[in-house]
Amino acid sequence: MILSTCLIVAVLQACLQYAMGIIMNQEKLDRINELARKSKAEGLTESEKKEQADLRREYIESIRSNLRSQLNNIDMQEEDGTIINLGEKYGKKGN
Repeated sequence: MILSTCLIVAVLQACLQYAMGIIMNQEKLDRINELARKSKAEGLTESEKKEQADLRREYIESIRSNLRSQLNNIDMQEEDGTIINLGEKYGKKGN
């Protein structure tokens, strides 16, 4: 079971890295990073804080949606031979 868990974690990490490129275009990701750097260096205006919050919210929603989609398509074989769909095991919450 430990090997299966490690494999699942590795697959999910790869999926997340792949999804980062698909979920948001590179310009939005660059803007998130730019705002984070500016926030640390000199602070943000109120409009920049709102933009940062909106971009972060969009990013997190996209990651969650993609992860749910991935879980819905992963089957895991238990030691007793039964096959469990991770989407069914952990609940489908929509894509």
